Amino acid sequence: MYPEERRIIYAVLIAVIVLAALITFFVVSVIRYNRKRMSVQQEKTMTDILSLEKERARFAADLHDDLGGTLSAIKLKLQRLPMPDNDGAVLLTEVEQHIDDCMQKLREVAFSMMPRQLQRKGINEAIQEMIVRMNHDDSIKINLCSEALSLDKEKEIHIFRITQEILNNIWKHANATEITLELLDQDKKIVLHIADNGIGFDKNWVFKNSNGLGLHNIMARVEILGARIFLQSGKNIKGTDYFIEIPNNHEYNANHKNIDS
Repeated sequence: MYPEERRIIYAVLIAVIVLAALITFFVVSVIRYNRKRMSVQQEKTMTDILSLEKERARFAADLHDDLGGTLSAIKLKLQRLPMPDNDGAVLLTEVEQHIDDCMQKLREVAFSMMPRQLQRKGINEAIQEMIVRMNHDDSIKINLCSEALSLDKEKEIHIFRITQEILNNIWKHANATEITLELLDQDKKIVLHIADNGIGFDKNWVFKNSNGLGLHNIMARVEILGARIFLQSGKNIKGTDYFIEIPNNHEYNANHKNIDS
C-alpha cells in the first residue's frame, strides 16, 4: 500500500470516528434532555394533582361542616315554628323536603370531592360507598372483590381517583349491565382490575380528542404511582378492560407506563 493511500485511509477512519462520536454525543444529549423534560413534567403533574387534592379536601370539609351545618340548623328552626294552618303546613313540608334534597346533593358533592370513608376507614370502604352511590338503583350488576390493604393515604387517594374516573366513564358512556372490580395484593403489587361488558371505545381516538381528559387524568395518576396499565377496548373487543399493577412501596416514578392493545 502506498503512503498516500494509507494517509487517505487514515483520514477516512478518523473522519468516521469523529462523526460517530458526534452522533453518539448528539443522541446521548437528546436522551438526557428528554429524560429531564419528562422528569420536570412529571414533577409539575404531581404538584398540580396534589394541590388539587388538598383543595378538594378543604372544599369538601367546608361543604360538609359549614354549609351542611347551616342547612341542618335551618331545618331544626323550621320544625320549632308554631304549627301553621293547613296551607302553611303543606308549604312548610315542601320547604323541609327542599332542604333535605339540598343536603343530599351536598353530601354527594362532598363525597365526590373527598370521601370521609377514605380518610377514616381506607380505600375498600370508600370504594364500596362509591359503588352504592353510583348504583343506587341497582341498574348494573357489580362483582366486587377487594382485600384489606395497608397503603399510605396519598397512594389510596390516587387509586380511589383512578377507580372513580373509570366507573364514571362506564356509567356515562359504556351502556354496560355488569362490572367486575378487583383490588388485590399480589406478589408485592397492588392489582386494580376493572372490566365491563359495555360497548367499548376507540382509545386512540379518545387520546387525540379533548373529551379524553378523563383518560389523561387516569394516565397521570398511573405515572405518579409508577404503575403499569394494560387497557383493552375497541370495536372488535367486547367491553373495556383496565388492568393496573401498582408497586406496593413508597417510590413513585414514571418509568413503567404501558398501554397495550
